[in-house]
Amino acid sequence: MSKEVNFVLSRTAGLNHKPLRSEGQRPTVARSWMPALRFACLFLAAHLYLFSSPPVQLITHRRLVDDIFETVYSIKTGNGPYDRIQVHRVVREMRGRPLETDKALMLLHGDVWGFNGAFLGAGSPPASLAVFLARRGGDVWGIDLAWTLVPKETTDFGFMKTWDLQHDIDDAGRAIELAQQLRRGHSPMVLLGWSRGGWVGYGLLNQESQLPHARRRVSGFIAVDTFYKSNDPGARNYSCGGASYFDGQIAAGNYVNANTLEQFGVLAETNPAGISPFFPPATNYQASLMLGAVPFPSFTPHYHFVGGIFPQDDTSQIPTGLNYTDVPRFNAFLKAAGPYQAAPMLGDSFHVTCATGPSGRYDDHLGDIKVPVFYVGAAGGFGTAGLHTLTLLGSRDRESLIVRLRPRGQEGLEFAHLDLFYGRDAPFLVWSKIDRWLESHSGGYCDRND
Repeated sequence: MSKEVNFVLSRTAGLNHKPLRSEGQRPTVARSWMPALRFACLFLAAHLYLFSSPPVQLITHRRLVDDIFETVYSIKTGNGPYDRIQVHRVVREMRGRPLETDKALMLLHGDVWGFNGAFLGAGSPPASLAVFLARRGGDVWGIDLAWTLVPKETTDFGFMKTWDLQHDIDDAGRAIELAQQLRRGHSPMVLLGWSRGGWVGYGLLNQESQLPHARRRVSGFIAVDTFYKSNDPGARNYSCGGASYFDGQIAAGNYVNANTLEQFGVLAETNPAGISPFFPPATNYQASLMLGAVPFPSFTPHYHFVGGIFPQDDTSQIPTGLNYTDVPRFNAFLKAAGPYQAAPMLGDSFHVTCATGPSGRYDDHLGDIKVPVFYVGAAGGFGTAGLHTLTLLGSRDRESLIVRLRPRGQEGLEFAHLDLFYGRDAPFLVWSKIDRWLESHSGGYCDRND
């Protein structure tokens, strides 16, 4: 058990031991002590259960750079072999103790990539959002949702039948609860949801809006290049198609959505001149660039991961490089891809966006959401499409930032979805703005009209 966990136990569950008898007395306990002693023992037992194996385990504790450390915990969430999540903490430490601060947030990743690939630079922590915020006094937490931890050799995915959007919402709540218990203040914290993580984040806010204020865990929301509802017919049609596809997969007993994105990065690094098995006759190097930079009409008509360099700026051609993110960093990101994702969760997400109005339990109280919200979009990603969801919320404190570096009409070449976290200028263009908003919205939130 880590020093950090032991500290929490000793602080919250320690007993004040005093002599209960004088010399020669019969060893008894005064009746007035019994209720207090019983309560203290139950309190201690509950905390020992929470922070012992298997419910919560310390996985690693390592220095990332300078005085910034990462601690990773595993939380058992059920009785199945894959019922677990991981929670990361990136924070400055002094003499083995994390520096406490009100400037705390939980990072919630999107599709395919967990915390390391999304927020820790896929092996380059110093050049990552998590370390950037920790350097500036942030207490940065993050989650690996359960499907990111399913081993690659798994063949039977029947356990994913119940892994719907609510499953991820519940796990995100568990991650925040652990962070609150380990932090000295135990206060609600800001949640950042990137990409599909935005769906989980909005779903959690929708759910918490119906709870008494004292039971809410999220004090503010940073939605990064995502949306929940859309007023664009093209985006809704794409989402309705996704909902129909996953409905069919689930009806056929297929509960997993598998991918081979990792191989794009591996082949681009190990055999860049070889012919791609995915996009022949392009080379593996070209295939990686195509995967990242060629616009893929989906959530928006120009959606892509990274802004590319194209002959004559023609995005129908094979890209020759990347404009904002270094190619080796992009390939490292691809190599960090997880192999599996839960089909029921994806289906639920698409159903939410497919519906013009409330679709059910995930979006039936958007108007009751009143926490401060900051939307950050990339002009080559979700861009302004993410602003519509904000208009459906009850929040009075709403801010937005759209990163646009090229003239309108050139969105296919623009700063894009992944550039927000991997771009060379991301610290100045994006991360510093997130830090500034976090600084002004830390320390809890309470809407007097709520």
